[in-house]
Amino acid sequence: MRSGIGIESRLDLPEDFRYQRVVKKATDYRAGDRRVVAHLRGPGCIRHLYCVGSRSSYRNHESRNRGFILRLYWDDEDEPSVEVPLGDFFGIHHNVSYYPINSFYTAAKADAGLGCYFPMPFGRSARFEVEALVDGFFIFTLDWHKYLTERFDEPLRFHASWRRENPAPAWGENFLVMDALGRGYLAGFSLGVRVRTDDQRWSHAGSENLYIDGEGTGNGGVVPHYLRAGGGENSFDAGFGGVVHEPDSCRSSGIPFLQYYDAGSALPRLALSAYRFYVHDLLPFRESVHFRWGSQANDMCATAYWYQTEPHRRFVRMAPYNYLRYGNWMNEIEVPSGAHDLLRPIGASDTCAIPASVHDGSWSLTGGRGALDDPATRPGSTVRYAAFHGFVDFAHVFSTRSDASNETWPSDATAGAVLEVDREQAALVHLSWSGKLELRLNDEEVRRIGCQETYGYQPVEVTLRSGRNTLFIHLDNASDRSSWGAFAFSCRVVCDGGTVVVPQAIE
Repeated sequence: MRSGIGIESRLDLPEDFRYQRVVKKATDYRAGDRRVVAHLRGPGCIRHLYCVGSRSSYRNHESRNRGFILRLYWDDEDEPSVEVPLGDFFGIHHNVSYYPINSFYTAAKADAGLGCYFPMPFGRSARFEVEALVDGFFIFTLDWHKYLTERFDEPLRFHASWRRENPAPAWGENFLVMDALGRGYLAGFSLGVRVRTDDQRWSHAGSENLYIDGEGTGNGGVVPHYLRAGGGENSFDAGFGGVVHEPDSCRSSGIPFLQYYDAGSALPRLALSAYRFYVHDLLPFRESVHFRWGSQANDMCATAYWYQTEPHRRFVRMAPYNYLRYGNWMNEIEVPSGAHDLLRPIGASDTCAIPASVHDGSWSLTGGRGALDDPATRPGSTVRYAAFHGFVDFAHVFSTRSDASNETWPSDATAGAVLEVDREQAALVHLSWSGKLELRLNDEEVRRIGCQETYGYQPVEVTLRSGRNTLFIHLDNASDRSSWGAFAFSCRVVCDGGTVVVPQAIE
């Protein structure tokens, strides 16, 4: 039965249940232990998770924050759907014992414990594991509903994942928060930032960049979509970089931790934690979601919370403890970009990592009009770019550094790719974009597809000749004032028979 708000309104859960509780006291976790806290038999739904550490763990901040790894498995799966350092799961991101959080889904009380209220449904089973990376002591309480029926049709499962980079990408690819394949809803995220550069305010690189359903081709109304936000602080209902913001914790958003430190540099260093839960404004996806956060060369981490159909695909592996803990401000522990990722980084040619989607391929990017004016002229200074879920974001390559928040307009650029087919055939080029877009196939005339104020979708009919075809797409976002200077497009080429033609960068 569907009721309530937030994700609750989208879950089809039985009405009849028995309230169950597991209270587990672990008195002597030792580094290297990996224990099952609870193994539940369904169908059921976890409704509340609470943990509290020993008094000594509050003095040893690392043991509470990142010394334990929380893992949750649904329905006897081999790979965890939740894999997050314990403190980060509840939104505690820094070497502090706690800061007050009083949100819709998470809570933290002064030296008293951590709580989580995400509903977590399961059909056959739920396994709750904790791995200790340091010695410690915890008490766990788990409240759940045991449904009094064998029928359980709800396909969505709760997921949470954590990433850290130090330093994060500066004015380019942006910090990867999450990547998922499947159908579901993004429920929220928490973010930790430790400023390590005096270049700009932490918020001036921007905030949310959500690339949704890049595989969509219009069937069933599923089309690619891109959501872009402004300054980093705006996502948490704050302004002016958040630098004069009093720490707070509200129902859907907050910046509960914000402190300045003397790091021996000319200016003090800032550390902050923030969260945003999509309680009244759930973000649905039907095929995929790729989430990046505008970043500079700071120490960044994030926990993403979402629901999706199984099976899920992991995009990051848990880093060793040395990469989880913080150093001091003058001796930072570096966590290189991609060091623990399973997903192929944007722009990379590494064939060992998995791509975001099997049909993504690659493009050659150049700033300006490039080859559209003269098909015999190849782009001058090109960059090879690995697409993700069909998306190409020029801002990852041609970002404009300015005092404005992640400003990328007015700008224009061209993407070129080779399309190989074994015979002449009709195809649809499925395009989504905002701004003004033009297309050129082989030696045909330039097609002026149209100008869109917000991100929209349009299929374009083409005829591919046998063998090698060259496709150029030019995007001009000078007119874009409704999508905060979005500088991205999505492209998927599908032949009449349903075959997807994978683009390859022009060599």
